[in-house]
Amino acid sequence: MHAESRILRPVSGIVLTLAMWVLGAVALVSLVWLQGWLPLVAFAPIIVAACYWVWLLFWYPRIVIEPGGVEVRNPFRTFHVSWPAITDVDTRWALTIRTAGRRVEAWSAPASGRYAAGVRAAEVRGVPVERRDGMVVVARPSDLPSSSSGLAGLVIRRTWESIREQGWLDSGAVEGSGVRVRTPAWPLVVAIALPLVALVAALSIQ
Repeated sequence: MHAESRILRPVSGIVLTLAMWVLGAVALVSLVWLQGWLPLVAFAPIIVAACYWVWLLFWYPRIVIEPGGVEVRNPFRTFHVSWPAITDVDTRWALTIRTAGRRVEAWSAPASGRYAAGVRAAEVRGVPVERRDGMVVVARPSDLPSSSSGLAGLVIRRTWESIREQGWLDSGAVEGSGVRVRTPAWPLVVAIALPLVALVAALSIQ
């Protein structure tokens, strides 16, 4: 079985988060430079809250391919799906892992747009395809490795198939539902607390 873990998250989310942090830092410095320290009491929590929300929605979510299964970390819930429990991997709307009892969608791997052009042959290796009028075409652009959903789906399918070929799934045994769900408390607490702090700070200086 594969011994290494692989983390998948879109580069666009990292870039957006870093850009937001830079803008937030610039805004805080400009605020102090132009208005002094007092307005910082009201506006700093608002800026920090905005930066936190961007991080929570676009950096924190990820997909982790592990020896024991696939971890799907969404903003407020984390799912761990064991390899034997997986019955299908779909990318129509977002990366979706199906088991016998539930469906797990990944926030960090949305589907791409409806159309894709300039697709190279190397991009469709291992990607679901279909035939139309005798021609082999990509079933959906969301399956392409150039999209977040397509790359995640391709890696999961290849790992899943490799594990199955090695005989690790021959028993078909699934512990419980095969899906563990965890709801971390701190992302939600911070997400609620920061806007409240910002509101209290803003009212306190009026």
